[in-house]
Amino acid sequence: MPLIVKNAAFATAAVIKPSLTVWSRLEVQPTTSDYAPALAAGVADPLWMLGRQWQFGEYGGEDAGSPIAVKVEADEAVLARYLAGPLGNDPAADATDFDPLAQPLETLVESEDPELAGPLTGVWAGQHFLRMLAAAGLSDGISGVADYAFEEPDAVDRDIDPQGAGWVELAALGAIDGHKLAAAITKADGVPPGIGNEAGLKALCLEWLGWYRGGLPAERASAWLPNRLEYGFAASTGKGGGKDDLLVAEEYADGRLDWYSFDLADAPPLGGIRTVRDVRLNPMLPTAARFGGMPSDRFWAFEDGKVNLAQVTAGPTDIGRLLMLEFALAFSNDWFVIPVELPVGSLFRIRQFTVTDTFGVTSPVERAGDAAGTPWRMFELDRADGARSDAFLLAPAIDARLEGDPIEEVTLFRDEMANMAWAVERKVPGVMGLPVDRYQEATKRSASQRFAVLSNVTAELVYRVSTSVPEHWLPLVPVPKDDRPLAEFGIELERRAMLRHLDDGTLEPIFPHGILLRTDLSKAPADEPAQRLEDEEVPRDGVAVTRKAQFARWIGGERLHWIGRGKTPGKGEGASGLRHDIRVRKDQLSS
Repeated sequence: MPLIVKNAAFATAAVIKPSLTVWSRLEVQPTTSDYAPALAAGVADPLWMLGRQWQFGEYGGEDAGSPIAVKVEADEAVLARYLAGPLGNDPAADATDFDPLAQPLETLVESEDPELAGPLTGVWAGQHFLRMLAAAGLSDGISGVADYAFEEPDAVDRDIDPQGAGWVELAALGAIDGHKLAAAITKADGVPPGIGNEAGLKALCLEWLGWYRGGLPAERASAWLPNRLEYGFAASTGKGGGKDDLLVAEEYADGRLDWYSFDLADAPPLGGIRTVRDVRLNPMLPTAARFGGMPSDRFWAFEDGKVNLAQVTAGPTDIGRLLMLEFALAFSNDWFVIPVELPVGSLFRIRQFTVTDTFGVTSPVERAGDAAGTPWRMFELDRADGARSDAFLLAPAIDARLEGDPIEEVTLFRDEMANMAWAVERKVPGVMGLPVDRYQEATKRSASQRFAVLSNVTAELVYRVSTSVPEHWLPLVPVPKDDRPLAEFGIELERRAMLRHLDDGTLEPIFPHGILLRTDLSKAPADEPAQRLEDEEVPRDGVAVTRKAQFARWIGGERLHWIGRGKTPGKGEGASGLRHDIRVRKDQLSS
């Protein structure tokens, strides 16, 4: 008989044994050995796909063959003449010959006289002359080098220009002034007086002079337009029959010269007839254009992830972005490229362009344009008369350059509260040509004047005719343009001097310390013609004009160094704090 125990609990001991599960490989077990259905990427509803293609208009396309051969016939002419500044009455007489293979246009347009770089550049040039003498073994017996020694300036403010003061002390120990040496070599057209008469010295002097000038001629016109604070120049290439292709750059100021800097003009010519070369390219196979992020033409290939066009968002009114996306995603496989090698500085015109497709059909390709006749344009020069141009310019321009810090910087802006326009010299060349902050100089002078005034004032309330403005703020006064009557409403902005109040109550005019606001460097600032700016050159946003040292290499490896000028947008309006007819307390005279 079984034993029955109520409400009894039994405990059992469980033994847990360790286990380890291992998979050597995970793979899919297909139901069949045929991979064709998977590679076909079939859809479950092909009728739906056909309907969507119909809705998007894909059935409206035309069958066309792919291009397999392209034939090009064109004209090619190289730039031959250059004119600095605006076009005059006889530009052919003022223009000079120009070889784009020898130097880029930037150096010809932007380069200043090396003497304007300052005394320190002259000292470095003199040191280079001594190094060339030592390397050629010609330094023995040359005793007249001291005739071109560096001359120490009369006054150096160590507080304002500490770097310049240090270089003055170092150069005064016996450095050579390269600017003096260059002028003497130019005048003698060889070995200057006091250098020596050793064999080979003339060739060395002329070689150094070419390095000093940067390969540019000694006498050349300036392309800088003081009334617009930008460069203006022209270049031309001759054609058969004497007709020139005149390229005019009226507003070059950003330091980046390319085809879009020029406009085509019909007249007047610059002379210098050149023969046009007939270019006939053999039939070649075009290749599809490629760019990052474009849709791949293979089904199982992934697009480049560096450019994700799918993340570009565009609204219904963002026409430019929508056109870009449509080109990149829908029509990117319709563009083909053929190589055409052109000499630097050439003007290229296509006379005939024929394409042969895979069906053997040869078709002439005309200029692009829509049904309304509006041309589709890219890399095309504009004409002054608005007519269409068929020329392409491969500009003789530098691809990349190195720029130094500004040697000189001037900002021009409007001051609506004072109803004035100002030209502020922020940085100017110091005693040795290194940049100096004019704000420090103006602050130091203003503090000394303020202390002298406060010591003589006893009244508690003082009447002031006007508040003071820093000395490096030069006023731009509106004047009639070309001295015409005001009824013709022509306005220019004339740069005037700032007045300094001396301790004895007299006034002293303060002129620009730099170069950008000068008109004639051969004269004293008080004697030169007043600089006049076009009124539109000082917008409400303001502009900043700078001078910077530049370095680049040309196609032959030549090293190019020069000082160029540039103009960039400003930072808005300014406030000088100028007020008139005010009453202030004695303790407020400092403002």
